[in-house]
Amino acid sequence: MALQDLKMTLFLVPTVPLLLVTIEVICVIVAKVQNAVKPPLLRLVLKNIQYGVLGLVLSLLATIAWMFWFEYTEGVSAGNAPLGWAIFYGPLSFGLGQFVALYRWWVNAY
Repeated sequence: MALQDLKMTLFLVPTVPLLLVTIEVICVIVAKVQNAVKPPLLRLVLKNIQYGVLGLVLSLLATIAWMFWFEYTEGVSAGNAPLGWAIFYGPLSFGLGQFVALYRWWVNAY
């Protein structure tokens, strides 16, 4: 059962950014249908990239810091941490950045 859960996690987590792009497209369509006054669509795309990359960088720095701390305190290697970041934490943090960009675009915060 654990292997099946791992396979599902490895499939679902990298799709989080794609899922959020789909949600953003739906939100843009809703805004257009309602004739809501929103910032330009290009701003949403640029903020998506900006906040997504910011989320990636922050989670990478946190993973590296955790690896150093773990190796220093435990005396053993944190060998699978980069793999965990690449498969799990990286896509999730990019998706979180996308969500923040969508929220800020929706409420006209910038």
